[in-house]
Amino acid sequence: MSIRSTIYVLLICLLALSAGTVSAQVYLDTVALTGASAPGLPGGYTYNYVTDESLRISDNGICAFYCQVRGNNPIDSVLYRGLPRGPLEVVATDEMQIPGLPPGVELGRVFGSHDIGFSESGFVVFYAALSGPNVGPSGDLCIVSDGRGFGPVAIAREGEQVPGLSDGVLYAGFARNPRINSEGEAVFFVSLEGDGVGSLNDKALCIDIPGAGVSVLAREFDQAQGFERGIRYAGMSELFQLNNSGHLVFFTKLGGVGVTTDNNEAAVLYEIGEAHTVVARTGNQVQGMTEDVYFSDLKNWSFRVSNTGSVLGEAYVAGPGVTLDDDQLLLYWPDLTPTILTREGEQAAGLPAGVEYSGFWPPRIGDNDQIVFAATLRGQGVSDSNDKALYQYGEDGLRLIAREGDSIPGSSGLLYYTNLGLGDERTGITAEGHVAFTAEIS
Repeated sequence: MSIRSTIYVLLICLLALSAGTVSAQVYLDTVALTGASAPGLPGGYTYNYVTDESLRISDNGICAFYCQVRGNNPIDSVLYRGLPRGPLEVVATDEMQIPGLPPGVELGRVFGSHDIGFSESGFVVFYAALSGPNVGPSGDLCIVSDGRGFGPVAIAREGEQVPGLSDGVLYAGFARNPRINSEGEAVFFVSLEGDGVGSLNDKALCIDIPGAGVSVLAREFDQAQGFERGIRYAGMSELFQLNNSGHLVFFTKLGGVGVTTDNNEAAVLYEIGEAHTVVARTGNQVQGMTEDVYFSDLKNWSFRVSNTGSVLGEAYVAGPGVTLDDDQLLLYWPDLTPTILTREGEQAAGLPAGVEYSGFWPPRIGDNDQIVFAATLRGQGVSDSNDKALYQYGEDGLRLIAREGDSIPGSSGLLYYTNLGLGDERTGITAEGHVAFTAEIS
């Protein structure tokens, strides 16, 4: 059996970006290693399994991650938070009793491997299963947040009444991607059941505000805010993004008056307590392109919002002169005015002539509008071993950060990127312009 199949290591890799260059220094910190002692637990526990999918890092270097542990007691899953070199704090474990639950009901399993919501100030929100008296199939899942300032609290549970909706409308389930900001405001996507609930109105976005509790931001079949009267939310996506200044961007299908299959998708920006603004809608003309070129499809998982309220996202376009080889765009909306950052088929920045962008993967936008994204490549000299790259966008335009097959800075040509982390939440950028990403090396 190979070493790789039995040992898991969680690493933080930071490339310092300053003065328009990539620093030659690469900082590697080991966060957790299988077989090593698991801190903050009763004696004898060791790390059994750690997941790179769960690893989060804030601007000030605080990490959060999920792991499974091995020991003599019943604890199996743990959510940690802290600096990579310690100390690490136990946020939650199975067998833990927390506020918001009846006596005897405890966390049965922490599902941090799916997606941890983690803020720059270190708040976390996550999805968990419950165990204990009277816990059954209709009440065994919950959303847990520590954003209220006194440790983890169950803020919503299956089978409970949804605040602000008609009596008898209950939580039926939760998406595994809750989000939280530095104010402790947590947003989560829910399924509904109960009186008057059907397939057209059984999804909603909810928010927990410290001191105010949970309320509903948007619900399917309600009037779509920011749109003409008679247009409804008709298929809200569970994928959304929350910033630290009270902005939320989400994707939705539309229905109702004047809606067709050509104009039934939209990305919406919402300021908590204020108005909804339409960022992009299929069927609308693309500003900055020739007349009659329009949005034909929006990538629902790509939209992000910075602390300034600027939005980043990906879209497909159609119209005169557009082909399948150049119909994908990466767009940036400062002040809600679209700017095309790059387009499929364009020359790839920082690479030899003839190397083009063939596609883009989930972009990220930092607190101060720094942008990082992953691209797939095609063209002259491109193969499976060098067809992915990471880019940063700033005042000087696009800058290449890393490409598969390139030597890692500081390794004296001994280590090379062989697979850059391009999946959801694998790529991030801090307020200072530091980029964090995952990669295999050889």
